[in-house]
Amino acid sequence: MDNETALFGLGLRSVMRNVVSCFCLSCCIAATSVADERMVISEEIAIDHALRNGFAISLAAYSPEIAAQSLNQSLSVYDTSINLGYSIQDNTRTNNEQRGYDLGLSGLLGTGTSYSVALDGSNFIDSNTSGFIPYVASDLLLVFSQSLLRDFGGRSSRSSVQIARKQRDISLLNYESSVMNIVAGVSNAYYNLYLAKRNLEVSERSRDLALNLLKGNKARLDVGTMSEVDYIVAESALALRDEQVIISKSNYDVFRDQMKELIFGDSRENIESIEFSIEEPEEPTLLITNVDADLELALEIRPDYEIFEKLIEVAEIGLGNAKSQKLPDLKLNATYGVESRGTSFVGGVGNLNSEETHNYSVGLTGSYSLQNRSRKASVINFQIELDKAKISHQQRKQSITLNLKRGAELVRRNWKRLEVSRKTYLTAEKSLNAEEKKLEYGTGTTLDVLNLQVNLINAESGKAQAVVDYYKSVVAYRGIVGNILKFYDVDASEFR
Repeated sequence: MDNETALFGLGLRSVMRNVVSCFCLSCCIAATSVADERMVISEEIAIDHALRNGFAISLAAYSPEIAAQSLNQSLSVYDTSINLGYSIQDNTRTNNEQRGYDLGLSGLLGTGTSYSVALDGSNFIDSNTSGFIPYVASDLLLVFSQSLLRDFGGRSSRSSVQIARKQRDISLLNYESSVMNIVAGVSNAYYNLYLAKRNLEVSERSRDLALNLLKGNKARLDVGTMSEVDYIVAESALALRDEQVIISKSNYDVFRDQMKELIFGDSRENIESIEFSIEEPEEPTLLITNVDADLELALEIRPDYEIFEKLIEVAEIGLGNAKSQKLPDLKLNATYGVESRGTSFVGGVGNLNSEETHNYSVGLTGSYSLQNRSRKASVINFQIELDKAKISHQQRKQSITLNLKRGAELVRRNWKRLEVSRKTYLTAEKSLNAEEKKLEYGTGTTLDVLNLQVNLINAESGKAQAVVDYYKSVVAYRGIVGNILKFYDVDASEFR
């Protein structure tokens, strides 16, 4: 497949995904207004809704924007300022009037050179003079200043901008981490709700089994083939299982409401009326893990690990600037001025090229603190921050390595547990069927049937728990590797 075909395929896939998401969202809105219509939500749809409607994603999206504006603020040090002025001075004793005009530009270059350009005009009017003749003085002044040691090349202002850029990158990585956490959280909530649903179904099935047993015992009691004690035992078991249905229904409602908050939280004010059910997850398959290869991938793509690398870079920039600030403050200063005279402002400006009106100055200024304690302490502090950042970086790498090993082991252990739970359920089902036949033929007891019913229900609940625990361990492992967004086909930048 060539590149154009591959790009077309990716684009088509993205378009189809957006179409499906919009369709599902439309279904959600329609279901809200029609009480008896119920949505069916899969894990992927739940994740998409949470990333479009959830409060968590809305809050997380602010951080990159704040960091971007902070970067703009740091760049403002290079903004050019314009200065305008106008003044009038009147002397009633001498009948003289003076008007002043000021126009100037100032700013800082990327090399650290500060500059200013000022054009001043003064208009003197002597009313005692015959003909009311004005007298105009115009001045042009250029001023430059360049640090030669401390802050040479504009290091201080440049460092602030570099750090602001790193902070912006860190905020984007934090945002990506937040999206990953949201995806993992929604996935876990989905499986928790699925487990609560299965437990409710198992409780209802357990109650139905007890009810059928009670009906059978009543028939056998009526014909005299069973004692009244067996009937009472079956009746008591039914009451207990009715209670368990109520408890399971309450747990299901709690997890359902948690899911509502995650996926519909920011979409509409009243989410209580939204009704939905969840789609059965696919039959689980074994995830093949390779800790060494996955560790290499994690260190390459995990945003939180890259954040520590960025923090090291920030500390290095700060340390370099702090060392520069220890140097003497030696500056090269230069000025160039032009003065002119005329009978009008335009004429005065026009005479600025006259050679006899030019003047300039060049000089050095310097200062240095003999103890220099503040700047020395700043260097030490930045060195400490750099050392801490490097240690944190190594600690995170170690944490990822250990978590990958534990995560891979948990995936394998949960898979084995899932296989065992399947066999346990089949065995419990066969045992109950056999005991029910014995009871039907009069060779079994009600208590034995009830015990085997409990075994079957526990086995069925255990199998559902094993499925959920396995899926959650897979989600956790993908989060540790850092490819969870890729697996669910989520582009974090799409939801900013």
